[in-house]
Amino acid sequence: MNVFTQCNYTTSSVPASVDEITSIRDAEDSEFAARCKLTRHTLGLPEATVLGLDPFDLDNIQQEVEQLEKPLIGLILSLAAEMSETEIYCPLAVGRHRNHISVFLAVIKTFNALKEKSRIFFYEDLPYASHPGARDEALKRLAYYFPPSSLTRHVNEMTPHEFDEKMELVSLYKSQHRGPAIAGRFIPADPQAPFPHEAFWEVRS
Repeated sequence: MNVFTQCNYTTSSVPASVDEITSIRDAEDSEFAARCKLTRHTLGLPEATVLGLDPFDLDNIQQEVEQLEKPLIGLILSLAAEMSETEIYCPLAVGRHRNHISVFLAVIKTFNALKEKSRIFFYEDLPYASHPGARDEALKRLAYYFPPSSLTRHVNEMTPHEFDEKMELVSLYKSQHRGPAIAGRFIPADPQAPFPHEAFWEVRS
């Protein structure tokens, strides 16, 4: 599910309009979805910088959270109602990007309604989770909302081949990288699991 799909951020130094950058990002997301055999749902909302906001300024974030409830949470609940078993993967917002935080808080706010329909996982979003301090801060934020005893970390260890395939997918997003994607930035900074892996936190009642 792609939420903030009106974009004006790219690593390219060549000037481009919102429509042009949005088209580039849309093509990247579509290629990713096709390779992973996923069905895309796009909400078409403008990212922070399109609105002239600092993407790391969290002022008035609750207003953005409230604006997300109907389009995002409404769509999730609608889709979940059509399925017998569902899982929701929500970013931990490790990088503290405004749009990522608002998605995280929207899921937190409606957690009880969502958990009636789905298992909910908070994933250590990369490349941000490769930074130990940022990752620790995000985990403390999660623990603010849920007792640590209720949190279970799931680790998906990756073989070298699986990790190579993952990096191929990461490399699809050329507009977001200055040069080749660096493999070390796409492994969570967990000293207990230094090998390539993905990590998800589940809240158990």
